[in-house]
Amino acid sequence: MINVDKPREVRELIIQIIEDILENKKTIPQAGTISHMLNVWLHAWELEKANDLEARIEVLESGKVVYREYE
Repeated sequence: MINVDKPREVRELIIQIIEDILENKKTIPQAGTISHMLNVWLHAWELEKANDLEARIEVLESGKVVYREYE
């Protein structure tokens, strides 16, 4: 099972797939599907982060001080 939690891990997985294709000099039938799913995952991650940034901006603009521990 592959665990993909961060964009860095998506990038590493893509690099592994490309290296496998180049080393074996053959295509992977599911490469297109994998690429599409990774793009969908990355877009969802970007939206999640954008929503988080918008919420932080709203707090800053409202003048309220909120202390929160970030990852």
